[in-house]
Amino acid sequence: MDYPACLQYLDRLGNEVLTMKLGLDNIRRLLERLGDPHREYPTVLVAGTNGKGSTARFLASILHHGGYRTGLYTSPHLVDLRERISVDGRLISEGEFAADFTAVAEAIGDLGDEHHPTYFETLTATGFLHFSRRDVEVAVLEVGLGGRLDSTNVVLPKLSIVTPLGLDHTHLLGGTLREVAFEKGGIIHPRRPVVLAPQPGEAFEVLHDIAAERAAPLHRLRLEDVTEASSEDGRYGFRLDGRPYRLPVYGRHQVENAALALRAAGLLAEQGFQLDPDRFPAAVAAMRPYSVLRKLGDSPALFADGGHNREAAGRLREFVLEHTAEPRALVLGMMRDKPIEGVASVLTPGFQRVYLTRIDYPRAASLERLREAVPHGLPVPDPMEALQQARKGSATVVVTGSLYLIGEVVGRLEGAGERYWDDPHVARPARP
Repeated sequence: MDYPACLQYLDRLGNEVLTMKLGLDNIRRLLERLGDPHREYPTVLVAGTNGKGSTARFLASILHHGGYRTGLYTSPHLVDLRERISVDGRLISEGEFAADFTAVAEAIGDLGDEHHPTYFETLTATGFLHFSRRDVEVAVLEVGLGGRLDSTNVVLPKLSIVTPLGLDHTHLLGGTLREVAFEKGGIIHPRRPVVLAPQPGEAFEVLHDIAAERAAPLHRLRLEDVTEASSEDGRYGFRLDGRPYRLPVYGRHQVENAALALRAAGLLAEQGFQLDPDRFPAAVAAMRPYSVLRKLGDSPALFADGGHNREAAGRLREFVLEHTAEPRALVLGMMRDKPIEGVASVLTPGFQRVYLTRIDYPRAASLERLREAVPHGLPVPDPMEALQQARKGSATVVVTGSLYLIGEVVGRLEGAGERYWDDPHVARPARP
C-alpha cells in the first residue's frame, strides 16, 4: 500500500474513539505475528489525565540529547497522522509509514476477522514495528486511554510515569478518582519503578497500593523540590536539583511536566542509561509542543490549547488571566462526551466574548448543546469564521475545548499559507 491507501484502510476501521475496545489480547496476537518488535528495545510508559503528552516529549528530548536514538509514540494527532510516530524528533516519513503499515496489515490478514485490531491497536503496532526497524535504543510511549488495558501496556517498561489524574473518559474509566487511578495504575509493573506527579489524595492512595502490591519502587515528585519558578511572558523558568531550566512552552503547569520527566531521567540513569545532567537544561529547552498550549500569532495574540476537561481548563484560565491582555475572545468547540458545563464554567468568565463552533466530526457537540452550557455564546458553525470574528477588536484570542478543533484550525491556517507548524530537528549528540 502507498500512504493514501494506508489512510483509507484506517478510515474503514471506523472512528478511533467510537470503535475503541480496551484489552490486550488482539494486540498481543498481532505483535506475535510480527515477531514481537516491542521487545527489542527498552521502553517508558506515560499515563495520566493531563500533561502526559508534554511529559513524554520532555523525556524523549532528554534521552535524545543524551545520545540515544529515541522513539516517541503519542496520540492523537492534530494535523498529520505521522505526528504520532517519531524517531529523534523526526516524524516517520510517508514512505516509511506505508512500508511498516503494510507489514502490519498483512499480519492482520493472517489473523482473520475474529481478532481484527482496532484503529488504535493497528497504529500502535505500526509504531512498535517502526521503532524496531529504525533500531531505536529506547522508546517513550504515551498511553492512549487509561493504562491497564491500553494497547501500549503490552511492553515491560524500564519505568512508568503517572501524570496528574482527574475525571475524563468516565464512561470507560469510571466516574470516581479511585476508579480512574486503578485503570491508570495498570501501567505499574512488578519491580519496575514508577514516578508520580502530585495527585489528589484518593488517587494517590490507589496508586500507592498498586505499587506496594507489585513491589514497584514509588518515587513522588514534590513541588517543593521545584524552586524559583517565574515567568514574564508565560513561559516559565525554574530550578531543580540546583540546575536552572527555561521552558519553551507556555503555562505554569509545564514546570511540573518537565520536572516529572527530569525525575524519570534520573531514575533511568540509575538503571544504567548514560545521561549527563549537564545536558538536561538544553534538552528541556529543545522540546517542541504539539497539542499543548501554544502561541500561533500576534496582533491579536492567538493561543491554542487542546485541553478538554475541567482541570485543563483551570490551568488555561490561570495562564490567560496572568499573562494575556483584555479584551479577550474565546473560540470554544468540544466533543459531546466531554464535561462541557464544567469546562465552560471555568473558562468563560475570563473572556469578554465567546464564540461557539463545531468541526465536522462524529463526536462533536452541536451548537445547540454548547449554547445550553454557554447561553451568551455566539454560535458560528465554521471554526475559521469563528476565529476571524474573534480576532476583530481583541487583544487576545484563545481557541480551545478539543484536540480535534485545534487540529482543524492549525491545518486550515497552514493551508491558507500561514505556517504555524514546526518540527525542528536537533542533531543527536554523542553519548557521554
